[in-house]
Amino acid sequence: MNFYIITGASKGLGDAIARQAESKGKRVYSLSRSESQNGIFKKCDLSDPQNAENVINVIFDEVNPSEFQMIVLINNVGTLHPIKTADNIDFEEITANLNSNLLSAIVLCSCFIKRLRGFQGVKKIVNITSGAARKAYHGWSLYCASKAGLEQFSRCLAIEQSRADNPVSIVNVDPVLIDTDMQALIRNSNEKDFPDLSRFIEYKNQGKLADPETIASRILTGTELDKFYSGETIKVNDYK
Repeated sequence: MNFYIITGASKGLGDAIARQAESKGKRVYSLSRSESQNGIFKKCDLSDPQNAENVINVIFDEVNPSEFQMIVLINNVGTLHPIKTADNIDFEEITANLNSNLLSAIVLCSCFIKRLRGFQGVKKIVNITSGAARKAYHGWSLYCASKAGLEQFSRCLAIEQSRADNPVSIVNVDPVLIDTDMQALIRNSNEKDFPDLSRFIEYKNQGKLADPETIASRILTGTELDKFYSGETIKVNDYK
């Protein structure tokens, strides 16, 4: 049996990944602030990175890794809030965004690797990234910075793991444009704060947003392939 830990599993892409994984007989731990109906739910607010360390330790105190052939961490949590220019962002908004998008993901990766040092099965980390990690957007400075930071952290982590006895495979997956609450937030933003607003409204109107179920299926299929990833960043359609 394979074991999945999925963050942001109560809605959108995370919900679809957790639900599909459970339906395929995987052991699933769902981490989110609001309750998830998928797998074993652990309430976890990742705007506080200490919660990330606590929840990983709780999970691996409950679970015997030797029962599984493969263990996968999917860092799916991501918040675009606030959509504002940098000179209008307050301290609390900065820390909440970076804690959720970057610091907690780093803590989860670190703790995952520590707790599984002796596990000789397959270990994988999938960090859900975004094109915003590589392209700047007016009003998205925190989101762009946090996703860029996560990608670079993954690359460094991959170099370190290449020297480990039981290495973890790390990949950054860009799921492209998905029809989720994040897209709704973008469409409801202020054009003064986000001048590209009309383009994202058109994505919705022209049916260019992918279905979360389809993207979740591709991500899960990718995790089960034999390839060992080393900090690469790939689009979900190339995840093979």
